[in-house]
Amino acid sequence: MKILSNSDIKEYNSYRISSTACKIFLPETIEDFEELFIHQKENGYSIIGGGNNLIIASKNYHNKSFVVVSDNFSSYSVDVDNKTIEALSGTSLKTLSELALEYNLKGLEIFYDIPGTLGGAIWMNAGAYGETFMEIVKEVVVINKHTKAIETLKSEDIVKGYRYSQFQDGKSIILSAILQLETGDKQEIQDKMMKYYHLRNEKLPKEYPNAGSVFRRPPDGLTVGEMVENLGLKGVTLGGAMISEKHGGFIVNYDNASGDDILGLVDLIKEKIYEKYNIELHLEQIVVTD
Repeated sequence: MKILSNSDIKEYNSYRISSTACKIFLPETIEDFEELFIHQKENGYSIIGGGNNLIIASKNYHNKSFVVVSDNFSSYSVDVDNKTIEALSGTSLKTLSELALEYNLKGLEIFYDIPGTLGGAIWMNAGAYGETFMEIVKEVVVINKHTKAIETLKSEDIVKGYRYSQFQDGKSIILSAILQLETGDKQEIQDKMMKYYHLRNEKLPKEYPNAGSVFRRPPDGLTVGEMVENLGLKGVTLGGAMISEKHGGFIVNYDNASGDDILGLVDLIKEKIYEKYNIELHLEQIVVTD
């Protein structure tokens, strides 16, 4: 396992915010996780997966370590007969979608162009266009942080909801999962992947580092992006952060933004929308404090 000390985590978060971490752990195997957590070798850590959907709020994390669960913790296998894919939690959604296409398996198409990892998608119950990730999860293998045991949880026993899974309670660490897919037509699968790929390219600000939708969607009425546009906030900047000119539901790092810059725009959007629409917004992104 690779361990970095007093290193910048800029390359490990999708906003590309620069911040110094006490330590960065890059586990590669289940045994590495056992060393870190079951044998209590590490305390005061944050697991940041692929670093998507995060706001790095501090310039220095003197007493906090980060465990990166991304390409360093990625492997997978396909069971064609049972139409399943088993993978470690750092495996990217893009890799899983392409793997499913290769074996004529459907269910992952809308996740093809969503940046993120298997573990992050389960933790957040990621979704788009009416589909959610937990719909295709058969079982999840975790480390129980209380008992220190490795456990397998069946999908039907996992509490889940809109952008929520029980793993957000911090009581366990996602190691791997089995996805239950269906046999499909390869051309139809590929067409659906490309459809949503092009839709996102047209709508989303991929030209600057960002962490996806900043806020959860309000239950009724206008989207956050529509309200931001109506208020004339698109393009507003603070330090190196900007409310995207392309999509009002996104904040981008256009010029070496800090966490404070991004959080300042978060507060501005929340304030203005509450004043105009009497709607209290809730963050979809996770703020990582010291």
